[in-house]
Amino acid sequence: MTFPSASITGITWNESSGKWQVRVTHNGTRNYLGSFTDIEDARRAYNRFAKKNGMKTYKTIEARSNVSGIFWDNDYGRFRVCVWKENQRHYGKRHHSFRDALTERNKIARSLSLAQVS
Repeated sequence: MTFPSASITGITWNESSGKWQVRVTHNGTRNYLGSFTDIEDARRAYNRFAKKNGMKTYKTIEARSNVSGIFWDNDYGRFRVCVWKENQRHYGKRHHSFRDALTERNKIARSLSLAQVS
C-alpha cells in the first residue's frame, strides 16, 4: 500500500477518501477538524485550532511520498511526478491529490515499460 505522509503530527492521508485528514489531540480530547483535498487547507485548519488552543503553528508543511517517482514540490505545494529511466527524467504534472499523482506516475511507468505501484 502506498500513501504520503505530512510533516505535521495530526495531519494524515486518508487512502479511501483520497484526502488529508486533520485530527488533533489536545488536553486528552481527540478533535476531528475535517478532510481536505489540498494539504495547505489542512495546514490552515490545524493552525486555526492550534492558535485558539495555544499550540505551535506552522508556516509551511511538507508532504512525503514513499513512492519512487512522486515527490513533494515545496515551491508549488503539490505532488510532482518524475520517473527515471536510463539516466533520463520523465516529468509529469503537479497534483494536489496524491492519488492523481500516483495514477500519472503509473501511466508514465507503463509507457516506459517500468514497474507500476498500487
